[in-house]
Amino acid sequence: MLPNWWHSFGVGESLANELFFEFAFDGATIVGVIDRIGPLEDGGTRITDFKTGKADNAPKAAESLQLGIYYLAVQHSEELAPFRPVRVVELAYIQGGWRAPHEMPGNAWRLTDGTAEPYQELVEQELRRLIAEKRRLLEAEVYRPNPFANCRWCDFQTLCPLYPQGQEVFPIAEVTA
Repeated sequence: MLPNWWHSFGVGESLANELFFEFAFDGATIVGVIDRIGPLEDGGTRITDFKTGKADNAPKAAESLQLGIYYLAVQHSEELAPFRPVRVVELAYIQGGWRAPHEMPGNAWRLTDGTAEPYQELVEQELRRLIAEKRRLLEAEVYRPNPFANCRWCDFQTLCPLYPQGQEVFPIAEVTA
């Protein structure tokens, strides 16, 4: 992975790496870290999110909510204003492709004057929907696990009913009967 990263990103200029952001949106605070922001020769910047997994069946950069939130961070945060305008968002799979393991598959999307505003509106709409859903679940005190989430590194496995260690020791119905 290191040679793939080095040949694609190690020798080029980087404006920011592991850049923390925080911005207010729809009554919530959105927090995260952008892997890399780099300059483009024709002006503007490129937001890159490095992925260590395989590019097979990967979403398109334009469909990545994570990249969309990074884009919103630059648009909404005055601290990140120097990185405007964002002209490209990309997912960089540094493991390499299965056909060419020494070549990093590109998955970039160039934003144009005609696509930037609709892209931002679409991401904002989805983020509003997710925030509203989170509020609804918190108010209803519903804390169901998502069986489609990547739970491998979750800190709550011991509390999650999807894992044996998170299940009830005795079924509630049997104890109360």
